[in-house]
Amino acid sequence: MSVKTTATGWVTRAPEVRATSNGQEVISFGINAETRKNKDANWINVSVWKDSNEHLFKIINEHVKKGSQIQVIGDHSVSTYINKSNETTINQTISAFSFDFIGGSKSEDKNKLNSPAPKNQPNPINKHNEFDDDIPF
Repeated sequence: MSVKTTATGWVTRAPEVRATSNGQEVISFGINAETRKNKDANWINVSVWKDSNEHLFKIINEHVKKGSQIQVIGDHSVSTYINKSNETTINQTISAFSFDFIGGSKSEDKNKLNSPAPKNQPNPINKHNEFDDDIPF
């Protein structure tokens, strides 16, 4: 059973293109989404089939990188399996049909914090700017 789900998180695994034995291409990557109630991580696998949504497949392949913050919408499925330690493990997968960039990657955010302010920008603290004389009130 699958349920339409929206998940927001950081890309934890760079998108990887694979092909099935009959030649269908799928791109998959992982995201780490936090729940609102607590800060526990939800590790979610995301996949996009090229035959289902070629445009989305191409955009993800070209622009989504590890560390990007994105929101995906798609059919959510959950399965369980027994891992090597003989523990039951939950596997969450979203077969995405839509996504959006939420922010930059973590490394881009660090670069923004360490970069100097752009030149030729108005100083917001300056009380006298170029428009003061033209205001009639």
